[in-house]
Amino acid sequence: MTYYCWHMVYESYIFEEVSHGYIPIPIWIPQIPVGLGMLALNIAILDDLVAVLRKQTPSYQQHESDINLEEI
Repeated sequence: MTYYCWHMVYESYIFEEVSHGYIPIPIWIPQIPVGLGMLALNIAILDDLVAVLRKQTPSYQQHESDINLEEI
């Protein structure tokens, strides 16, 4: 998924796509945060996968015990 997000940014840069409107902004500029966010998401998923494979509890289960839903 990260590859395809960055490929979308690359294609927008190569084809010189711009936004429609009064100010023609190159589309690849606002697409960069999408690629960075997808990269961060994949790193977080990979981190939890490695933790599970090492027989450790993943980060989302460690913090689940801190939240008491009956207080809400």
